[in-house]
Amino acid sequence: MPLARFVPGTPVRYADRDYVIHKVLGVEALILLDEANGTLRTVPPLAVEFIPATQAPGLRPVAMPDLRLPDDAEWAEAVRRRDVIRTLVENPARTIDDVTTAAGLLGVGHRQAYNLIGLYGRAGGVATAFLRQGGGKPRTGRLPEAVERIITDRIENHYLKRERPSLKSLVRDARGHCLAADLKPPSYKAIWTRVRRLDPAVVAARRHGAAAARALKPVAGAFPQTSEPWEEVHLDSTPMDLMVVDETHRKPIGRPTATFALDLFSRVIPGFALTLEPPSTLTSALCLAHAAQDKAEWLAQRGLDLDWPVWGIPRRLGFDRGGEYDGKGFLRGLQQYGIEVRERPPGAPHLHGAMER
Repeated sequence: MPLARFVPGTPVRYADRDYVIHKVLGVEALILLDEANGTLRTVPPLAVEFIPATQAPGLRPVAMPDLRLPDDAEWAEAVRRRDVIRTLVENPARTIDDVTTAAGLLGVGHRQAYNLIGLYGRAGGVATAFLRQGGGKPRTGRLPEAVERIITDRIENHYLKRERPSLKSLVRDARGHCLAADLKPPSYKAIWTRVRRLDPAVVAARRHGAAAARALKPVAGAFPQTSEPWEEVHLDSTPMDLMVVDETHRKPIGRPTATFALDLFSRVIPGFALTLEPPSTLTSALCLAHAAQDKAEWLAQRGLDLDWPVWGIPRRLGFDRGGEYDGKGFLRGLQQYGIEVRERPPGAPHLHGAMER
């Protein structure tokens, strides 16, 4: 296959499933988007099979009308639409947010924007492919309102489940409800088209969980910026991957909990606490006290001939929303020494990425 056909939005088949090309990573890998459930997967380019335009669902061969027929307004709009899509095609680092913005400029849905990207690739980027059909009037749905309500209900209550029912299962279920209501059942393609219109992030969240949905959403917010040591220190606790046993009988006592402080500017660890207790305000306070003190005496008590010239009081202390940081004594202790609190907002793990890593 010619390399020019590897264009985002192009319909392909891999492992007997239909996908569209989401992103081209190079000559070694493609990212494919399963529009039915919003999932992504990486595959080698030679493993995919291109779907002819006449077989691709929802896509039709590109017509090439006479250039003299469109009036000036129609031609200007076709060129504008082509240029918006070309900006996406020529941007290999584009995000889902970029596609959504372009869809808003074109007045189409998110899924239709991907179809237009595929149209650009099949037509070779010509403006005539972007002339509106049917006088520019939007196509209205052909299904009765009662059937539409049944399809919407079955997508919500049957398809968007953690059990991840197949599209065929959804079609059977929706058709069965229509027959029970004495309505003409919709076609497979009609139901498939409505599934394609779903937001991939919503589908991933309902069927795979919040972590899967996060990968399909643009990262919001900014990572904390620092310009000098002690400007911001992060705290976090984790159980260690070992088991402590007693000296005599070797019976397990428990897994230790390690609480670390991390200076965000230098990535130096100014202090830690190691206990057999679960994370608490006490373990957090012990870690912060260890970070604030001179380490010379602490090292000498343990017979360690090392140099750890790190001590001080941070200006800001960052932590997640764990219960170990909610104690009144801990928070007032921070206020006592003028330490500002930066609590990580929910759903923003990237703001705590340095410590998590």
